[in-house]
Amino acid sequence: MRLITGPAGSGKTAYLLDRFREALRAKNEGVRLLVPTATMAQHLQNLVAREGLVFRSGLIQTLSAFVESRVSDFPEVPDPVLYLVVEQAVANVNRPEFRRVARLPGFCASVARTILEFSSAGCDSARLAASLPDAPLAAAFLAVFEEVDRELDRRGLLLRSKRLECAAARIHAEGTHGIHTIWLDGFHALPDPELAVIRALGQHTEVTLALSESDTAQSARERLLAMGFREERFAKRRGAPAIALVRAAGIERELEEIARRILEQADAGRPFREMGIIVRAAESYVPLLRATLERFGIPARFYFDLKADEHPVTRFLAGAIDALLGGWDHAATLRVLRLAPRFADSRSMDRFDFAVREQIPNTGLGSLKALAGEPDGPLARLIDSLGALEEWRSFELTAADWAARFRTLRNWYRAARPEVGAEVWPSPAKLLDLWDEIVEEAAG
Repeated sequence: MRLITGPAGSGKTAYLLDRFREALRAKNEGVRLLVPTATMAQHLQNLVAREGLVFRSGLIQTLSAFVESRVSDFPEVPDPVLYLVVEQAVANVNRPEFRRVARLPGFCASVARTILEFSSAGCDSARLAASLPDAPLAAAFLAVFEEVDRELDRRGLLLRSKRLECAAARIHAEGTHGIHTIWLDGFHALPDPELAVIRALGQHTEVTLALSESDTAQSARERLLAMGFREERFAKRRGAPAIALVRAAGIERELEEIARRILEQADAGRPFREMGIIVRAAESYVPLLRATLERFGIPARFYFDLKADEHPVTRFLAGAIDALLGGWDHAATLRVLRLAPRFADSRSMDRFDFAVREQIPNTGLGSLKALAGEPDGPLARLIDSLGALEEWRSFELTAADWAARFRTLRNWYRAARPEVGAEVWPSPAKLLDLWDEIVEEAAG
């Protein structure tokens, strides 16, 4: 087992990629390049594919995806389910320390996040109980944590750390099924569950792990060396980057300056894919950044987490059901229609928007359609499609049958083809697939 350490720019990733390319050219598929995030996995897949090498995408994957294929029979608890379990656990243990805040949704969400943080570090309720700190709320939190663990055991669901432990035990017992070489890159911290998986992999494969020299990686380095890894240190090869500090009158001018410098680099021959932008606050920067890059004709992909219930696809589909249950309140229904693909920026929708707002409050699809203009126009047809949901009011169906009905809603959302160079992430297609998963999970 080899441990490659060195500062940024010392060639650690380049070395592992060279070994990966050699394996591909030798048509050796018994290898895996494992990374911590899906973004990094896709970046490396694209980098190698652009060189003309053909390979299965699974040869470069996240550690989580690699583990998933080995513990698919041990389901991980979804975040919404964990929140509900925590909510019930708080009510069941009924600790006096939490009574004043137990019914606040933010409290249970905070407890759920804390449990996930403990779990990610490989600490379940039993391990926490063995080293419980002397803190005012420690015993109360432990009681909730223990109740959550009991309920998850009853449901047959596992937190991520437990799944990693199961994966490590299975790899130790069964091997890696034809995989003989594994490279790991991009990791800065390796908690106990991940280290257990790496230890198990090292018993059956040739493992090479690249580790940065950050403070957080020092503990992992020491534990890997104790595990039997042989360290090879790479010296820094890349020169110091040029740093320029630019003052701008405002955020708009700042983003225009960024766009100008990107175009300068592109004109000098640097591909757009080799340039990146890091923002301080996504909420204030990302909307303006999207508009600025589009105005300057710069293709970009944005890597920002977006909650499923905040995506236009989910808001449109769920909003349609809410509007139905609300008797087609005009304000609520207008918000849904505004989210419909191909209508968001149309002039007919703008005119319709003004007309609807002039007569709010009001309800009913009939009066809405009367404001839509042409009786057979696209907007009127969209309102008629919402009307098709009316018969759902009379249905009495099982959860599985309702799930099947809700999945048909995806047929309503036909997104416009994005412009060349404009890439939306996550894409509407991915969110529609996620919609199906959410509906199925809720029905189960």
